[in-house]
Amino acid sequence: MTEPRHLDLVDRLRGQYHLPVNDGAGPLNGSMTFSREFPTSPIHKEAADEIERLRAELDAAKSFMEQDERDYDTLRAEFDALEAATIERCAMAAEWFSNVEKFTAADVAKRIRAAIKQAIIDGKVCDDIA
Repeated sequence: MTEPRHLDLVDRLRGQYHLPVNDGAGPLNGSMTFSREFPTSPIHKEAADEIERLRAELDAAKSFMEQDERDYDTLRAEFDALEAATIERCAMAAEWFSNVEKFTAADVAKRIRAAIKQAIIDGKVCDDIA
């Protein structure tokens, strides 16, 4: 597997060169890579350190964004479900209230109690309301 390009650049800035052994003679000292280190200036080492720091920041930001995207999708699905349930409940309430004037106060109270009991049975009422 080939390592990411920035790692090869970082190694070269630090004076570390790794060349594949492909002369047909097989592994060199048990390795298929010939490595050599050369002296470099401090600015090269500083640049290598900065590339590694920036790469770590970029990887962390990408990871955060991927997690945030998953969280957004989950929250959006939950919101859509709640919105659909709310619309359904509003439609039921509107239909129910359109018939309220036909009943006495006692009838209305009985219907409210029955609706609440049914909602509790169906598990559609929050604990703080129940």
